[in-house]
Amino acid sequence: MIQYSNLFTKTEKQEYIRLALDQHGNARQFILLETPEAKRYAGFTMMVRDIDLVLQAINQVSDSKHPIIIQQSLFFFAVVTYAKSFASNESNRPKLEPGDIFKNADASLKDEHDHIMRLRNGYVAHAGAELDRCLVVGTVVDISFAIGFDVGCQLSQPINMTPKLADFQKLCEFVKSAVAIKVERSLNQVMEYATKLEEEEFEKVVRTPVKDNLYKLVKSDKELPQSTQNYEFVKVENDS
Repeated sequence: MIQYSNLFTKTEKQEYIRLALDQHGNARQFILLETPEAKRYAGFTMMVRDIDLVLQAINQVSDSKHPIIIQQSLFFFAVVTYAKSFASNESNRPKLEPGDIFKNADASLKDEHDHIMRLRNGYVAHAGAELDRCLVVGTVVDISFAIGFDVGCQLSQPINMTPKLADFQKLCEFVKSAVAIKVERSLNQVMEYATKLEEEEFEKVVRTPVKDNLYKLVKSDKELPQSTQNYEFVKVENDS
C-alpha cells in the first residue's frame, strides 16, 4: 500500500494535494482526475463523512451533561447535515434520490426520512407553515362582573426537538451503507478509467511535484478558544 507523507503541493486552483514518497524519499508523480466519474466518487465519499458526523452528533444529543441549547444545536446540525445529501445543490456532489435509496427498504426507514426532511424544511432550515405556526390565544377570565383576557402565544402543535434518536440513528446507518455501495462502484469506474489511459492521455493529466511548490501541514501557534488546535500549510524552504 502506498504511504502518504505530510507533504503537499498546490494546484493552479490553490487546492492542496497530499503527496506520497518513493523509496528514495522523492515525491511521486500523481494524476489529477476531474472526470464525471471522479467527481461522483468524491461526492459520495464526502456524503459518508457527513453521515459519520451526523451519527457522532446523535450520540451527543442525548448526553444530559449538555445544556439544552447544545443538545438542540447538535440536533439541528444532524438534521441539516443529513438532509444535505438529498437536497439540490450547485456543487459537483451528486444528489441522493429517496426513490433509489429506499427502494427495497423497510417502510419505517422511509417514514423516518420523511420526518427528518419535514423538520429540516419546515422548521430547522426554513419557517414552514406546518411546524413554525404560533397561535395567539386569549383566555377569558371573569373579574368582578367584568371580562378580562390573559393573552399569550402557543405553538399550534408540539415539536419534539429530539425525537426517537434510535430511529434517526438507524436511518443514518442504513443510508451510510447504501452510499458506501455507491462509493465502491464509482471508485471502480475511476480505477478502470485511470488504468486504461493511453500514453498521450496520461501525459495530459500527470503532474510532477516541483521543489518550490511544496508545503507541510503543521500545528498553528495561534491561540484559539477552549484550547482547540488549528493547523496551517507552511511552505517548505528550498535549500538547493
